[in-house]
Amino acid sequence: MRISVIVPCVDEEVSLARSIERLQDLGVEEDGEILVVDGGSRDKTIEIAQSYAVRVICAPRGRAYQMNEGARAASGDWLLFLHADTLLTRESWRSWQDAITENIVGGAFARRFVPAGMFLSASARLADLRGRLFGVFLGDQALFVRRKVFWDLGAFDETVPFGEDLLFSLRMRKAGRTSLVGSPIQSSARRFDKRGPLRQTFLDLMLSWQLVRAHRPSRSEKRE
Repeated sequence: MRISVIVPCVDEEVSLARSIERLQDLGVEEDGEILVVDGGSRDKTIEIAQSYAVRVICAPRGRAYQMNEGARAASGDWLLFLHADTLLTRESWRSWQDAITENIVGGAFARRFVPAGMFLSASARLADLRGRLFGVFLGDQALFVRRKVFWDLGAFDETVPFGEDLLFSLRMRKAGRTSLVGSPIQSSARRFDKRGPLRQTFLDLMLSWQLVRAHRPSRSEKRE
């Protein structure tokens, strides 16, 4: 079973080397490949990626564009979309390898923020519960999916400015059984630095709700 790990990035010279080295330490390339998809970095991101034995792809800026471009170039039976500032642990990697032997179409990982205070720790555990009960996942949880299912579902929506991961997980759960890998990955808490954990989380919830409402099927579409 071949695995393709797709890492979309823009200006990730600080995080990328550590992410690639972790994937290589886990032996990803023994039964798969690592694809770094750059969206127009102006720092040393591409130079750093090219210093490792990974595939480097250039794509239009935008995470949906980049991840779709990586999926087009991928040869794996499974696609794993990993943010450049997110690290798999040895336990999460082993648990994921066990999970994909089961009859599932895809899923995501439990994740813990680094560094994390009480609020972010509680938020991460609530996200675990959401994933287990409802099959709803976000991009920093490292979405994974069978390659055939990914294309059958139409890939990531390139028309939305954000939330392509959320919309894809909503479609994916309708395609079959999904799984939340319980061994957590480590996700950077840096995006909470500007507004703080509480305000950023509230903003994320509001934007996600608006996105889901805007893309909810109409009654006529449901009848069809």
